[in-house]
Amino acid sequence: MGAKLRVVRRRIRSVQSTKKITRAMELIASSRIVRAQSRVEASRPYAEQLTKAMEDVASMLCCGGFSARALATKQSSLTKMHGDGNVVRLSPGVTIEEATADGVAPAFQGAGFVRPARVPLIEGGRLTGSLVSPRTEREFGLKANGANGWEGPESLAMAGGALAAKDTLTALGTGLYVGNLHYLNYSDRPAARITGMTRFATFWVEGG
Repeated sequence: MGAKLRVVRRRIRSVQSTKKITRAMELIASSRIVRAQSRVEASRPYAEQLTKAMEDVASMLCCGGFSARALATKQSSLTKMHGDGNVVRLSPGVTIEEATADGVAPAFQGAGFVRPARVPLIEGGRLTGSLVSPRTEREFGLKANGANGWEGPESLAMAGGALAAKDTLTALGTGLYVGNLHYLNYSDRPAARITGMTRFATFWVEGG
């Protein structure tokens, strides 16, 4: 009887010891989770701002940049990308389209003209399309594609890049890392010259 009691007591102590170890491991894990969450929360404003610069530039392009009428009259900020011959191109990684099928804009414009599911605008850095309203179709002999009267995008979509976020600074090497722009305006619209200021997540990077 005494031997069995000692075995039971050892098992109880073993279970209690295991419980203490498990509790300690839970506390360590909880502490690590809290620290990781804190780091994520601390970096969230920067992560949000790092995508803002492209959004700011894209919003400027929405002001007549993709308008067929503005391109035809050389009032578009993308005028130098338009036409044949020696035209300006963006990075081959830039692809932009009016993606009505993926956005929240209606599948028809105010006058009732149906919009196509997608209108390619920039492909591989080259201007390949524009937004053509029914009025511009009649005025310039272009084929309308359901654009609104001001020929501005309502479901603009940019294709994602292949560069992982963790490799951004390495790819930059040495240079200015701009995360946010502010007070943008055109100083010369046809030449796509934009004035503005950097703000928030803007860093000078050296050696990645």
